[in-house]
Amino acid sequence: VYRDTNYAKSVFELGIIQNLFCDFLQNTNNIELNIEDIRIIDSYINTSSIRPDTINNNNEYNIIMIIVESLISDPINKSINNTEITPNLNKLAQEGYYNSNMISEIEKGESSDGQFIYLTGLLPQKEGITIIDYFNNYFISFVNQIKNEKPQYTSRMIIPTSESFWRQKEMCYKYDIDSLFSAKDLPNKKGTWLNDEEIFSICKDKDISTKEPFISIILTASSHSPYDNSIYNSNITYPADYPLRYKNYLDAINYTDFQIGNYITHLRNQPWFDRTVLLILSDHQVKNHLIDIENNKSGFNIPLILLNHPSEIRTNKDSIIYQTDIYPTILDIMNIKSKWRGVGNSIYSKDNNNTQKEYISSLILKNDYFKQ
Repeated sequence: VYRDTNYAKSVFELGIIQNLFCDFLQNTNNIELNIEDIRIIDSYINTSSIRPDTINNNNEYNIIMIIVESLISDPINKSINNTEITPNLNKLAQEGYYNSNMISEIEKGESSDGQFIYLTGLLPQKEGITIIDYFNNYFISFVNQIKNEKPQYTSRMIIPTSESFWRQKEMCYKYDIDSLFSAKDLPNKKGTWLNDEEIFSICKDKDISTKEPFISIILTASSHSPYDNSIYNSNITYPADYPLRYKNYLDAINYTDFQIGNYITHLRNQPWFDRTVLLILSDHQVKNHLIDIENNKSGFNIPLILLNHPSEIRTNKDSIIYQTDIYPTILDIMNIKSKWRGVGNSIYSKDNNNTQKEYISSLILKNDYFKQ
């Protein structure tokens, strides 16, 4: 019932085994190559904009990407009765590049779509669940691009769920990620999923034993819906007209911010911190009906915080950017010269307009272009 609208819920409704069987049936569609489509994609890739020459970066940067569950820009820099909702994110936003106007581009795949966009530079399809419907496709992730040019890099992903949820284990292989750490790696966890304190405890452990250079992708979950109850006593006195679910959401974000703050303190104590580019962003918006307020203001876009970036960013902090812009931005940061730069535009470029992105993404997926 839910597979085409809420895949996450279908896992609980159908069970893991039956859900995986449905995935198999859904993956058996044959892709017929269309020569005209291939020509269009070739033309697009061969004429795509190349990174600006102003970035002179020959160093090896570590990358840590923290993808925060359902984080919108509204709580950042928001104070209630002189209490900040996200004091730690606020400090990072002041220290680095902060843009509160990123447009979420996910479809029905929800969190998996957010990961898919950031890692592949493609847009998900509007119908179905992209990582299920196109699971057999070959993708070129930014991790793959970095490791192809700089094979000394290692990569890992740390997630709060099981390996099977959103097919994380299989998708890590698709994304060329070496190691996956999940809920099974913390035997004494408090619940089925890891809370953010538990997630960052695994991150700290892996950081201490890591070798440079590395790529680390971290997913949080404590700010996941539903927001019927508060997961954390923030001691914030909210205005009387704030809906209960909105207050509970803000409490959850306050908790996540606290855990991120602890993790950042840990990172600053590592000898490689200054050589590490840190990205904090969101998998997607929170749906307005889940927190009982109208989605009618820019604060419902999602944020990008970028710390230790190597050179000047050309895109104004108040400009509208998109999730698809992250992929080429990372390629620029890492000085990767490649024809495939995703369908977005790097924030190191002033041009943030690409009207073909949906069309090109669809052609690439339907033709399994990168397998050719």
